[in-house]
Amino acid sequence: MSIARFSLFTLLAGFLFLQTGCAAFRLAGYAIAPDYPEFDGAETVSLAGLQEPVTVRQSADGMWHVKATNEEDLMFMTGYLQARDRLAQMDVFRHLALGRVSELVGDLPFGGKSSVETDLLNRALDFEGQARILMEKVSPAERRAMNAAVAGVNAWIAEQRLPLEHRLLGVDAIAPWRVEDSLAIYQMLMFNLSSNANREIRRLLLACAAGLDATERIWPTDIDFGMPALPPENWRSDTYASAPAVAPELRDEWEALCGGGKGVNRAAAMLSGDSSVLADAWSGLVSGFEASNSWVVAGKLSASGKPVFANDPHLPHMNPPIVWGVEQHGPDYRVAGFTLPGIHRVVFGHNGHVAWGATTNHVDRQDLVVYRPAMVDGEKAKGYEFEGEAVAFKTRTFTIGVKGGEARTFTVRYSEDGPLVNDVEPSLPGPIPLTAMRLAPLGEARDMDAARGLSFARTATDFVTAIRKMDSGCTNWTYATVDGDIGYESPCMLPVREGYSGAFPVAGWLAKYRWKGFVPKAEMPASANPVRGWIATANSDIIPADRFPTRYNNDSSAPWRYQRARDLILQHAADGYTVEEAAAMQVDVVEAAWPRVRATLKAVCDSDVTGVHDAARRALCGWNGAFTSDSIGATLYVLLSNSFLDRALTDELPGDVSPALWPYVQNIGMFEANSQWMWVRGEDDPVWDDVRTEVVETRADILRAAFADAVNEAAARYGDDTEDWAWGEAAPFRVRHLFAGKDGLLGGLLNSETYPGYGSPTTLFKNQFNRSDRDRFRATVGPSVRFVVDMADPWNAGSYGLAGGQSGWAKSPQYSTAVDDWRVGTPRALTAGDGVDVKFVPAAAD
Repeated sequence: MSIARFSLFTLLAGFLFLQTGCAAFRLAGYAIAPDYPEFDGAETVSLAGLQEPVTVRQSADGMWHVKATNEEDLMFMTGYLQARDRLAQMDVFRHLALGRVSELVGDLPFGGKSSVETDLLNRALDFEGQARILMEKVSPAERRAMNAAVAGVNAWIAEQRLPLEHRLLGVDAIAPWRVEDSLAIYQMLMFNLSSNANREIRRLLLACAAGLDATERIWPTDIDFGMPALPPENWRSDTYASAPAVAPELRDEWEALCGGGKGVNRAAAMLSGDSSVLADAWSGLVSGFEASNSWVVAGKLSASGKPVFANDPHLPHMNPPIVWGVEQHGPDYRVAGFTLPGIHRVVFGHNGHVAWGATTNHVDRQDLVVYRPAMVDGEKAKGYEFEGEAVAFKTRTFTIGVKGGEARTFTVRYSEDGPLVNDVEPSLPGPIPLTAMRLAPLGEARDMDAARGLSFARTATDFVTAIRKMDSGCTNWTYATVDGDIGYESPCMLPVREGYSGAFPVAGWLAKYRWKGFVPKAEMPASANPVRGWIATANSDIIPADRFPTRYNNDSSAPWRYQRARDLILQHAADGYTVEEAAAMQVDVVEAAWPRVRATLKAVCDSDVTGVHDAARRALCGWNGAFTSDSIGATLYVLLSNSFLDRALTDELPGDVSPALWPYVQNIGMFEANSQWMWVRGEDDPVWDDVRTEVVETRADILRAAFADAVNEAAARYGDDTEDWAWGEAAPFRVRHLFAGKDGLLGGLLNSETYPGYGSPTTLFKNQFNRSDRDRFRATVGPSVRFVVDMADPWNAGSYGLAGGQSGWAKSPQYSTAVDDWRVGTPRALTAGDGVDVKFVPAAAD
């Protein structure tokens, strides 16, 4: 869509740095004499704001280990050190969450939108207002911790060590940090974490262009691979009928609501979006965190006799990575792990008693609501129909400041459901029906106290009690304890829908399609110590669709990563599962779907009538399914999948539809599930017939033609010698800075080295490229961090890998230096090892 795809990084890629003036000199000066902060050796530092001395060790890889005698000093140092490393990243995220990006970078175009339009959307969503509510609800103890962390951030800002990025932007001073800034970032991330509005808008555009039935054939709303993550003992015993995706009342009036659909062809350039790697990276973040793996194996299956825990949250690749590592050792708890920009608590990690992590579960907490317009004050634009009555829109006015330009003012209409997509997404490719966005509320807004509870948890009961306080943090949470417990929780505010599934916009003029409250958290799917002895999640379905009274998952990922984790766990458990095996699994690149795909390819592999390059056929049909850098079969599989999608589906689009619509629809990570679904659709599925021809095509016909396309494309790209078609060359990997979407002087300074491609969108070592990226297969989402812990000895039997480095300062010894170890799975110690010890003491009063 663009809903929640506010591509900030496209704004910044190639920004002021190619312009004349100071930026080029500042860049060159930093390259010659980088002034990143560093500690020369054991030393004592006076720091205003501390109450007592604090000991800090920085490991050689940059991981921070902080020990304090009170929690406020512990949090103060956490804020100080995170800002020291990542202030540029934090400030960019702050500007984004507050809807003030234009104040930082000006009014710049990106992906058919602009920075001003990005700000408008975020202002309308009001993450800052949500942050204030969260702050009002937090307990006194956690409020003190948050205030202390913010004071630490401001202590670093007060030192006036401007990051390189701010110098290049011409920023002379950074505004003080506020608790609301951190919480606004949190709410922005959580909004995008459990979202399907971006899928709904794409289906809405498809349906206006091609009709409802064709849309269902192109991108089905009921994809079900039949491989739920939780064991049957955790399913409800009752079965429930599936609700339709399209409400019948909406179907009856669809053509009138769409206005014939002709408007979809306007603004064709906007449909294709921006193709820069950083636009893709940000889109991956804001379109719903489509990834992550987590599994936990009980002690009865492990070599140590205690649970083994593994988590690798998949987030947009960026340099520095979006996660930041810290070990916090206070007077009554010790926790090690990773957190997100501006967040003071460990989000993924362990505290010596409990280990925990998260994956996206695609619980749907958003609906698009389509209205009939209604006349108010003589204008249809002012009202909408609800239960036969005309209701006037409420309005809010937003003034967006623009660096180097004049401020711009916008008016956004609101229904009782939420802001109008038509107003907050002015660059949508053509008109859509009158459509609002309905969002889950904040609930009891106790998320910060939930995060606090994780640090202090000692038992499974403590963990469950803490995690169920979360309302916005709607994910799959897995955990393990030193007592031997393992489990799964999903503390979501799941709306109760009646009469529709939530996968497609709903008829907003009828009260019966309003949400009927929320599922009680105690009734959400959960698992504790399953008989089989393991739990794994990888963004696929959690329970069967017919075992929950309202739709639990919408547009989940394909289950191949889950299947591969399951198979490897069972294989290793036969001899006693180890933490080393858990770490090795995280870099596994075998495509679990390949055996069934290979069976589908009989029309290609067992036929002599393709008339295409026989060496290519042998490379594909003899492929072992592993996305290794030297694999030719992997490259052909990707090219074939792309052509297979195109040949099977695009005939459903009318001839007058802009050719840019198809790449726009696929420019989202969750379309990958549909790509995988193509391989398991039956031979009698009507989707195989090309409606533009007089003959009736079969799946075999489509596959043979698609294979010919793939071979021809490979030859055109890489030459006639199939030995030059290796995946590592076809999809080179590089972690890029948010300001450096291209190579050159800036890219050479800010980006990592370039490595051969490895992994795919559906392997455990996930390297996600959107199916719209037919030219580069550039990985935009992947395991930003990996960590594993054996609960037999959590402080010593734990390791991690980071896709970048701790520091955000280019040329620092801790900048981008961990990528090489991360890509091959070389472990790094999660807790303190050798490094520099620094003692911070309260500054003497003047």
